[in-house]
Amino acid sequence: MALIAPPSLEEVDGELRAEYESGRVRFAHLDQLRRVLMRFPAAFRAADGMYFLIMERGRLDRELKEVIFVACSGVRECRYGLAAHGGWLIEHTGLAPSEVESLARGEDLTRQSESQRALLAFARKVAGAAYRTVEQDIETLRGAGFDTPTIVEALTVVSLSGWMNGYADALGLDAAEVVGKVAP
Repeated sequence: MALIAPPSLEEVDGELRAEYESGRVRFAHLDQLRRVLMRFPAAFRAADGMYFLIMERGRLDRELKEVIFVACSGVRECRYGLAAHGGWLIEHTGLAPSEVESLARGEDLTRQSESQRALLAFARKVAGAAYRTVEQDIETLRGAGFDTPTIVEALTVVSLSGWMNGYADALGLDAAEVVGKVAP
């Protein structure tokens, strides 16, 4: 149970309720977070728009972005983030639960390329201690084949996961509520 209860749908104005409903399937794995965010409609709308644009557009594919989310949630020990994004990976990519658990523990998967491993190492470092990022970290990514826009995109995914992990943890969102609610 969240520390701040989400409003009932009857409490929410019609326009906001319609926005919530329109994203309910797409963002099913984040339903608990979205419901609490309806207490602050500007944050709700910003989060929906930001999440869609960051996770579904850009140069990196959605699967890799979700892997980054799981890796970062693992570093931060955010159970809600692990359940939501790990569930998405299991549902949509065929990743086994044991593989998601491995990612959460900081392990790489055999199916990952060397460049993806470099990107995940960078993401984990930033998730754990962003202030320790140095020029060599960026050069390592460049050496692994990533250009500046792609590095910025990956960093944006890491940052989005930080915001969502912090929010979910501060509110005590229940990872068990995520099970069975994975978005298409």
